Amino acid sequence: MLLYTKTQIISTIFIDPTPAIQKAEEPLLLKLSVLDYMTPIQGVNVSVSLSQGIWQHSTVLYDDGFHSDGLANDGIYANYLYVYPDISNNLILDSTFDLVYIVEAIPLSIYRTNRRSITLDLESENQYPNVTRKLSNGWNWVGFPRLISDNAGNLIDCTTISLEPYLSTALSQSGYASYENHWLYYGLQYLDSKEGYKLRIRDIDTIKLYEMGTLVDITSEYPIREGWNWLTYPCSPTVYPEEALANILDDIDYVLAQKWSMKKENGVWIHDNNSLRPVIKYGDSIEVRAIRNASLFWNGARPREETKPLEAEYYTFEDKPNYETLMVESIDGNPSFVEIGVYQDDTCIGARVFEGYPIQILAYSEPAQSDSTELEFRIWADDKREIVLKTASVSGGKELSQESTLYPELGAFRHVRLKQDNDTIPAVFALEGNYPNPFNPSTTLRFSIPNDGKVKLSVYNLKGQKVVDIVDGTLAAGSHQAIWHGKDSQGRSVASGIYFTRLEQGKSSKVHKMVLMK
Repeated sequence: MLLYTKTQIISTIFIDPTPAIQKAEEPLLLKLSVLDYMTPIQGVNVSVSLSQGIWQHSTVLYDDGFHSDGLANDGIYANYLYVYPDISNNLILDSTFDLVYIVEAIPLSIYRTNRRSITLDLESENQYPNVTRKLSNGWNWVGFPRLISDNAGNLIDCTTISLEPYLSTALSQSGYASYENHWLYYGLQYLDSKEGYKLRIRDIDTIKLYEMGTLVDITSEYPIREGWNWLTYPCSPTVYPEEALANILDDIDYVLAQKWSMKKENGVWIHDNNSLRPVIKYGDSIEVRAIRNASLFWNGARPREETKPLEAEYYTFEDKPNYETLMVESIDGNPSFVEIGVYQDDTCIGARVFEGYPIQILAYSEPAQSDSTELEFRIWADDKREIVLKTASVSGGKELSQESTLYPELGAFRHVRLKQDNDTIPAVFALEGNYPNPFNPSTTLRFSIPNDGKVKLSVYNLKGQKVVDIVDGTLAAGSHQAIWHGKDSQGRSVASGIYFTRLEQGKSSKVHKMVLMK
């Protein structure tokens, strides 16, 4: 097709053929090229909409070279169109849709639309597993047991398109990739059904992962190399990890998962207390450390019930891709408490609700610059006091140390016995950072006051206008927390943007910045 422009540029727009019928659950690669004779035209805005009645889905085509379309700045614009999650949740009367391309380059006076029809096969065989896979804000240890068979189907942008734009990072044992309108690859470009991954979700509380393709052969061999191996469990029964890894238990000594870890010590596997015994389920990614090369054949075993630990409320922290395991075996004096947290530089890096000993805490510590950075434990007692704990002893494997300090060590698995400090943490006037931040739709603010009295905790916008008073009353001295649900004093949801919290007591005040992102 030819288009003559006011600038005398003759633009040739080639749109790749689209199939008359497309399986609804598979992404469709849309691609076109914009040329001046044989010279690529850059900076063109290309959008595509798929519609039926009042329903519409739009996407942008990028000239970036990251969608199997050649190099960047080559005049070829492409992206995947994937609407299955949307149409599967909406009432679609029939399978015929309008597909409209809009090509626009204002400086060159180029504007062109192209309309065609496409049929999405909504009755094709469902290729998804009979399990719900929901990812949460933060890091998720998940893999892809189902991938479509051709090589293009294993590309990150195609396989993870149902998670865009909320998937920001994909991490593997060999490298990572980051997403900001398009993917940038740093050692990771293709996904494999057998390997394990860590995906970081942002700006949304939960999102469903839709898989595409055929399940990997779950009876096939998984080569295990000496050292660390990132794997994804492909079987449907939820089982104990010792059962799933039964044929290589003699060849491994350490297993890490997103919410638990277990380590072999003196021939015995050590993990969380029996009431919270760890399990592995379909699609979970784990890290396995082998002491020698081996061959893994997954054992589905019989189904087990998953028991999840209670979520800590008073102690909040941010998860990261890597952690260390701290097994709190006991606290001298057996104090009564609700939650326990571990701190590094006054920042909570891990916490658990007390449900019995041993307490397994996954601590997302930062590598220490020197031995001057110690880890500290605190408990929230039943009488609403926060108590500092000291390290009585540390055990790492067979060796026992009576040192009174504990330094961060990512990847370590250590046993800790604690004892109470003589004093509780003195209350100071402080407004700690909110968590999460950025947040949507709510965030928790923690603060402390040194004296009983009237306290006000308010939210202001960038113009300095008060949005709402979260706290306005008399509180006792000590630590407190409050939740802001992103609403003003009239109960109306506020817009995305930067807000400030202000804590006031007497003549003292503290201000903290936070970001609401919808």
